[in-house]
Amino acid sequence: TGLAQQPWKPEKNVEIIVPAAPGAAFDTTGRTIQRLLQEQKMLPGSSSVINQAGGGGTIAMSYLNQHASDEHYLFVMTASVLTNHILGVSKDTYTDFSPLAMLFSEYLAYGVRADSPIKSARDLAEALRKDPTRYSIAVATSRGGALHIATGLALKAAGVDVKKLRIVVFNANAESLTSMLG
Repeated sequence: TGLAQQPWKPEKNVEIIVPAAPGAAFDTTGRTIQRLLQEQKMLPGSSSVINQAGGGGTIAMSYLNQHASDEHYLFVMTASVLTNHILGVSKDTYTDFSPLAMLFSEYLAYGVRADSPIKSARDLAEALRKDPTRYSIAVATSRGGALHIATGLALKAAGVDVKKLRIVVFNANAESLTSMLG
């Protein structure tokens, strides 16, 4: 026979840990979770979003680990919990955390400045096949994360030497967009 699980009844502020900078997609996710918890009166008290950007999520995971077994800390987990371990960036792996829900599946989009000579994915692939270092490719929030892997797979399939790509990692997708526009 199994034991019945006690309902979640936080007794103090609940921190929603976001592994990215303010303005990032994961920040929006964390703030949406916070808003819904409050609107639906799922918390008897307060909540706050805590941005722990950097290290491709390792800083956020480290922060969460400082509060092990404390139900007042929720983490917006990303695929980097898998890739950081595979890359040797983190000792933590998916088995060290308890997933509560899968909220969405991420779609990826690529963009360039409006005045760029690149007008299509085909243009980009052709340019990078000729010279993989010609353009910098911005990803957030980690090398080996979902954006980096998706970019590498697409460009490798297009015949680009992905080992020579110039990858720039930002703490948030908003930062990479700002950099691209600048």
